[in-house]
Amino acid sequence: MPLKPRSSYPSLKYDFLPKDENKNVIAGDVFVENTKNCFILSQQRLIAVNHLKNLVVVETPDSIFVSDMDHSRDVRSIVSRLKQESRSEYHQHRIGIFHWGKRTFLEEKGDFKTARLVLNPGASIRIDAARQISHHLMVLSGSAKITANQRSQILEYGQSVTLSGQFIIGIENATDR
Repeated sequence: MPLKPRSSYPSLKYDFLPKDENKNVIAGDVFVENTKNCFILSQQRLIAVNHLKNLVVVETPDSIFVSDMDHSRDVRSIVSRLKQESRSEYHQHRIGIFHWGKRTFLEEKGDFKTARLVLNPGASIRIDAARQISHHLMVLSGSAKITANQRSQILEYGQSVTLSGQFIIGIENATDR
């Protein structure tokens, strides 16, 4: 998730959270050496810190925030700057949670985008391929029903299909079938 405004930023909770013997608040995959009075939160990656004092370190799928403890609440100015510079981190989360499941953008460069879709059991989505682009779909777990141009096919684990053209693509979690 992108950096949050002041009212919900995790460091505000530092005073109220349990601390280790060095007055650190640690959450997630964190390795600490000779560090005191810090708030360190990892959501996806290992954070290893050494000889830090009075710092906030927050790692999310979208960004890493590092600040001294006294100024960590000033994150609002950074969020404003992200908005002003039209940064994607301001308006588009790398991980999106939807009623049908979860989408994670893995890589995005120019006109190339890779995403992982996790569909809940029985859930389905529609992708509007309005532009002349290719979609390569691969099933990494279970099975999926893929529909395009009034044709459907079931893909099992490890199978893939490439679709090109302008049409609606239906993807359904068919694992329970």
